[in-house]
Amino acid sequence: MKIRNALLLSLISCISVSCGCDDRSVLERAISEDNANCPRQLSEHMTIKKVGIEGNYVCYWVDNDELEQPIDFMRENDSIYRAVWLGLYREGPTEQVATAQLCANADMGIKHIFCGLESLDTLEIVFPLEDIKIP
Repeated sequence: MKIRNALLLSLISCISVSCGCDDRSVLERAISEDNANCPRQLSEHMTIKKVGIEGNYVCYWVDNDELEQPIDFMRENDSIYRAVWLGLYREGPTEQVATAQLCANADMGIKHIFCGLESLDTLEIVFPLEDIKIP
């Protein structure tokens, strides 16, 4: 699935360059394809419910069953989560780097919105455009 998504992102990028599509259109197409695969497992205890655009951010809505990582715990350690994901967006697997590049090309940041299925509490971890741009 990850390889398929990475190939899909690469294919969409190549097609858009050849047809002269703008970066926002490319990103919207990629999001549409990504949403077609939702819901999908992010980990054993987390599921990406949907992907969309809100303002200047591509948002990932993630359900968390809170069995392993309650929202309160995530909130107390949000700098760790942020650092791990930022590392993935900058130097991680092809899919994460391609996602960050598509967002940056369209002048968009990334936002993870976690919803605790037990507590119904939410946590947003935000990656502004400046953070995901690869220098």
